[in-house]
Amino acid sequence: MKHDKIGLFDSEGTLAYYDVRHLQDLYRLTPDRERAAKKPESGMSPRFQRFFMALVLLLASIVCMAGCEVKPEGHTGEKAPEIAGTDLHGEPISLGRLRGSVVVLCFWTNSCCSDRLKLLEPYKRQNKDKGLVILAINEGNARESVASYAKANSLTFPVLTDEGSMTAKEYGVFGFPTIFIIDRKGIIRKKILGDVNPAQLDKLVRQIAKL
Repeated sequence: MKHDKIGLFDSEGTLAYYDVRHLQDLYRLTPDRERAAKKPESGMSPRFQRFFMALVLLLASIVCMAGCEVKPEGHTGEKAPEIAGTDLHGEPISLGRLRGSVVVLCFWTNSCCSDRLKLLEPYKRQNKDKGLVILAINEGNARESVASYAKANSLTFPVLTDEGSMTAKEYGVFGFPTIFIIDRKGIIRKKILGDVNPAQLDKLVRQIAKL
């Protein structure tokens, strides 16, 4: 198989892609380079040192990928990372205090998910007496903007902001919306990427949590 580019880690551990022909031309030993390489007092050139370090890091990464255990994306099947903070009304929110309830955790942004988030409000009202909790975490938008949206759409479930995206990183969230279904014991049972309507969500919740 012919490859025009190769991914290499540089001396700082950053992955970059290089043109194979360019690397071949760059590091081909010409007579002058061969003589220079044979001189012990000259040592390796800075350019060759960087290339050598990149090869070492590349080999190390291959060994790690072959032998290291990789955890499931989004911690599915594991205990949900703790979430602690205050909602838009200043009320303290702790995921640990919600133990015993089924939690639908939704990561969203104003730009892509606002029309969909408000659809969770009637779903929450239909299941509030069945031990279901909706928890929404906004990513990247100012608290004032999120509060204005929540008020305009009469949202009654807790909404938090994660302007620094620390919570999103804990949960391995890189796209929106992303929804997690967390069971009564605090274990993540399902990670949903992208849109899901309330009927589909209800089916998944019932399968997992048996509401």
